[in-house]
Amino acid sequence: MLSRFFSGNGKEEMCLEQGTRGLLEGRGRVFQGGGGAHPPGGRLRADSAALHVPQARFQVLRAEPVQRPAGEVGGGWGMPAGEVLAALFLALAAAWDLRVRRVPNWLNLAGVLAGLALGLSTGRPLAALAAAAGCFLVGFLFWRWGVLGGGDAKALPALGACLGSLPAALLALALGYWCLALYLLPRALRGKGLKGWWEEEKTALFFFLAGAGMPGKEKVPFAPFLLAGFLASEVVKAWLGGLRLS
Repeated sequence: MLSRFFSGNGKEEMCLEQGTRGLLEGRGRVFQGGGGAHPPGGRLRADSAALHVPQARFQVLRAEPVQRPAGEVGGGWGMPAGEVLAALFLALAAAWDLRVRRVPNWLNLAGVLAGLALGLSTGRPLAALAAAAGCFLVGFLFWRWGVLGGGDAKALPALGACLGSLPAALLALALGYWCLALYLLPRALRGKGLKGWWEEEKTALFFFLAGAGMPGKEKVPFAPFLLAGFLASEVVKAWLGGLRLS
């Protein structure tokens, strides 16, 4: 009897010791839980899964700060600062051109300097300088051929410096001419018809190729149409999925 009693205590102590060691090592059995015995580590895995659920929810709901590239403003729109600066410059140039029929030199110079300063602050000074130089060459040729006035021609380098991209500035210029053509076409067709308008355009093309302005040709302030062309280019780039011309 006594030997059985002592041998029973030894087994119970051994089971208790093994169960404690197994529980600490993650391999013990848990005999309570309302539904029978769990497999080894089952309770620990269930606890781990329960702990992972709120952690996963926290990761989904946690708001991360939005990292934007340098030189980008506009809150949720994410509009590049160069385009904001170009729009501001062209709006001032258009207002001045409509009022006094010219774009002042100080405004064009301020636009160039502001664009170069922006390029320097965003780490792209050479791109802004190259765009300004390319637009200056295009503006000089257009002024020499009588296509643009002096103030409008000098506004192109400012536009190129603000955008930091010669292709983007030339796209705005091309769309600006399209806007001007749409504005002048109804007036040109009124009274002279399509044939008369075509004859006049052929004559204007001849003077353009000859490098001289057509005499008697109506002078129209071009800065407002350059602004319209720039806005149209932004619409085109957004429609093409945020196209960036550099």
